[in-house]
Amino acid sequence: SLLPLSKEEKSALEKLFKCLDTKIDFSRIFKYGENLIYCKNLEFIPEKHIFSCGVKIGEFSKNYITPHHSFFKCFGENFKNKIEISENDIDTQKYLRGECINADIPDGWCVITFNGLVLGGGKAVSGTIKNHYPKGLRIT
Repeated sequence: SLLPLSKEEKSALEKLFKCLDTKIDFSRIFKYGENLIYCKNLEFIPEKHIFSCGVKIGEFSKNYITPHHSFFKCFGENFKNKIEISENDIDTQKYLRGECINADIPDGWCVITFNGLVLGGGKAVSGTIKNHYPKGLRIT
């Protein structure tokens, strides 16, 4: 069952969405367990047997949202900070292995793209992108 957002969750979402260059409709964001879910289409959401009813934005804990991989993939084109990596770039292999990469961008959340497609996300801190590529997708 989807629950409305608390004041603290809305505040944390506003901070998170500063990384985007578009406005998000907060009336389409709900809480499901500890996860915040963005539901673009609310026409039909059955009570039981739902695999997914929207995009997982992230997990809310201690007035902070840790973004989920789906958030980066869904909203990637709307991110202010983007890092484009290429096939022969050493950063491509580093990112796919889950390692940090260097980039001269402002601090905050960013997306990593390859040939214009969003691979995933990271957090820029002092010229270093802290990797948020899911462990299950990483190469060894």
